[in-house]
Amino acid sequence: MAEIELHSEDGMGLIEEAKSIIEKTSWLTPVSNILKEASAHFGRNIERELLGLDDDNSLKLLQLRKRDKAVVMSVEHYQQLFEMNKVIKALLEKQRMDKLDEAGQEFDIMYRELTGKNASNATSHLLTVSEDDLAETFKPGKTEAR
Repeated sequence: MAEIELHSEDGMGLIEEAKSIIEKTSWLTPVSNILKEASAHFGRNIERELLGLDDDNSLKLLQLRKRDKAVVMSVEHYQQLFEMNKVIKALLEKQRMDKLDEAGQEFDIMYRELTGKNASNATSHLLTVSEDDLAETFKPGKTEAR
């Protein structure tokens, strides 16, 4: 299994990197708030429209037959979304690994208790107890005949 990068290339931790990406992607908005544009108009003026994405750092919601079909964004916007995806995956993997480590530590504690001297002595005592000793400890339940 590959080792999880807990720090980005510039030394930021995952949480700090996530906060930074959230700030950078403040441009994300619900689809209903994106400027709508007919696909035909966008297509006829594609060069100007694409250059406009870089100039005003905006998104375009393309419609075909008055139905929302695509969101066009700058490469910079796409890269920010890609980075966000990477950080989220790393955070989830770190959380999974932390849970596995915690479960492993709990297992180690239980294993030590089960294989320790006290457990060994108790097991030995249970296996060597006599029938008379067992009979002395018997206490019938409420539904059992005495």
